[in-house]
Amino acid sequence: LSKATVYAYFTSKEELFGAVVARESERYAEGFNAGELDPGDVQASLRIIAQRFLRLLLSPDVIAMNRIIVGEVTRFPVLAEVFWQAGPERIRVQVEGYLRRAAEARALKLADPRLAAGQFAALVRGELHFRALLGLGPVDEAALSAAAGNAVATFIRAFDAKR
Repeated sequence: LSKATVYAYFTSKEELFGAVVARESERYAEGFNAGELDPGDVQASLRIIAQRFLRLLLSPDVIAMNRIIVGEVTRFPVLAEVFWQAGPERIRVQVEGYLRRAAEARALKLADPRLAAGQFAALVRGELHFRALLGLGPVDEAALSAAAGNAVATFIRAFDAKR
């Protein structure tokens, strides 16, 4: 494609960059689905969600995209919202949906499933994600599994319906 052809579709660099970011974010988030998980088996299901989420967040492509977004958001402010809606928000909606089903099954006690989904994501991201963004060493499977397990244990201690 020539530059003229590209700008026939996109009126600015910002719009073009936004379209690329949206498509790539959607592509990464597409594989994240919590709909098939059992709302009655919260511990196992949340562990699956946590491991999927960490594998996605820590993948080299997603780390690279995160760095680009953070680096370019001051020049292209619209990228923040485009990225948020196409990636993190889509995943949050998946997690919230699962948590809502688990609460309806009386496996979790949640006053606000949306807030709980954000809290779960923060627990899962933990230190591993920030270290990866900073390029502080690769994360092995044992570290990923331990982080997922610890996040799930903490979340369940806070929201287990049996408590």
